[in-house]
Amino acid sequence: MLPLLLVGVVAVRHRSVLADGFGHLATARWPWLLAAAGATCLTWVAAACTRQGAVVERLPRRRLLATQFAAG
Repeated sequence: MLPLLLVGVVAVRHRSVLADGFGHLATARWPWLLAAAGATCLTWVAAACTRQGAVVERLPRRRLLATQFAAG
């Protein structure tokens, strides 16, 4: 619960920065947003591959990717 509270405090203290960021997000071009979403998904895949490479036994692929998504 404490991490959520801390995130809330930081968000309230910097609400003008957040509002400005959401304003820029609303006017962003969709191809760039799509590229950013794709790059984000590729980081999950890369992290899952890294985790698999760190252990000898074979890990279930879907679960491995799901844990990377949840960790993010």
